Amino acid sequence: MSTQFNFQKTLLLLIGFSIVLVSSFAQAQNKKKRFRRLSDDNVREFIQDTTAITSVQNVQDDAKAVNRYLDRHIDPDARFVTSISYIMPGMPEQEKSLSLSKDDYIEQVKQGAGSVEHYHSEITVDNVDISKDKETASVSTISSETGVMQVPQEDGSMQGVPIEGKSECFQVLKIGKKGYIQMYSANCKTVMEFKPY
Repeated sequence: MSTQFNFQKTLLLLIGFSIVLVSSFAQAQNKKKRFRRLSDDNVREFIQDTTAITSVQNVQDDAKAVNRYLDRHIDPDARFVTSISYIMPGMPEQEKSLSLSKDDYIEQVKQGAGSVEHYHSEITVDNVDISKDKETASVSTISSETGVMQVPQEDGSMQGVPIEGKSECFQVLKIGKKGYIQMYSANCKTVMEFKPY
C-alpha cells in the first residue's frame, strides 16, 4: 500500500466523519447509558460523548478503551462514506472518496490519531430528526477543523503541513438490541485546504 494511499485514508477518516466535540473523555467513558427511545437530548449527548472519546488525544492515550466504546456504539452493519476535495498550493483540486465498514472505521481511528497534531474542531449539530417510533435519528452536522498533518515528502521524510477543513455530514443513529445508541451510517463531504509551509 502506497504512502499516498495511507495519507489519504487517514485524512478522510479524521476529517470526513466529524461529530460534536464537547464533553470530557473521562466523563464519557463512565457513561454506559441504555435507552428505549431516542430524543433530541440523548442524541446530542451521544454525539458529544462519541466525539470526545474519538478525539486524537484520547485515542493516543487509551486506544483499547476507545476500541471498546466504538465496538459497543457502532452497529455491526454500519457504513461510513466520505468524499473529500483537496486544495493544495500550486496543484489542481483533487477529489477522493472512501467507504468504510465498522471494522475499517475503528482501525482507521487508531491509525489516524498519530497523523494530526494541534487538532481543533468547532462543530454544530445543524439538525436532529427523530423517527416516529423513536428508534432512529437522522443527524446533520457542520464542522470546521484545523491542525497540522504529517505529509510524506519525495525524499521519504515527513513534513508538518497546516490544514483547514469544512465538513458537512449526514448521519443515522439507532437504538441497538442492548439499548445502546449506535452509529448506523454516515455520509460526509469535506473540503480540505493545505496551507503553504
